[in-house]
Amino acid sequence: MPFSLALSPEGHLIADDLAEENAAFPASLEAPARETLPLGDAATLLWLASFKSTQGLPIAALFWREFAGRYLTRFCQVGGRSEVPALTETESTEIIEQAPPMRGAEYLTASMLNALWQLLGTTVLEATTRHEKGIEGWLREGYPHWHLVGRVTLHLAENKKDPERPFAFLATYTSGLTVEGRPRHLPLQQAIKEYAGAQNRAILLNLLEPMSLAAEKSDWARQQVESSAIYRPQGWTPGQALRLLKEVPL
Repeated sequence: MPFSLALSPEGHLIADDLAEENAAFPASLEAPARETLPLGDAATLLWLASFKSTQGLPIAALFWREFAGRYLTRFCQVGGRSEVPALTETESTEIIEQAPPMRGAEYLTASMLNALWQLLGTTVLEATTRHEKGIEGWLREGYPHWHLVGRVTLHLAENKKDPERPFAFLATYTSGLTVEGRPRHLPLQQAIKEYAGAQNRAILLNLLEPMSLAAEKSDWARQQVESSAIYRPQGWTPGQALRLLKEVPL
């Protein structure tokens, strides 16, 4: 029987068996969705977050997948090594305003969202603690598309417009995922500005740590960090590109 997600008066995710067919789970997802709901809110939210693509998910499920994704993004940004900051009042208001039409939407409040947020935190902490390979293993096994979120990526590409500097270099930060489940890259300089401030200190420290550690072993990384060149796009000669490639193992 077609169904979607709804909210109970107590603020729990439940099945909406009265949903219109065009707003319901496709037949292929009906059984797993019904099996997940009795396991609790956190299990349902994490099940939705495990979908790399949003194709086929009803609009209510898309909303809750986005909510779970917001938590996992924060979790990855702090590297799982410090407590994920609670939702701010502004964030809660924004989430509520973006909620689609769904049964029980009148029960959607800031306190309910924060209760779900805390529940996700407890559940993820327990799961990553139990997993034999820790946080990395838990993400790779159940949420591989989230694995790169919170990471710095070094890009080396062809630069056809400049024959004297035929290579282009850019460092980016994966801030989250697109609706298609692809990593969303921000220039590292933009990420530094976005996460400036005491409330984002854990995110910023985790973001910068890989380059700081690399700078302890690699002269190239140390020079990039000390000169702040790492934060801007660069046109490179073949020699500069070769130097990076030689230092990749470090």
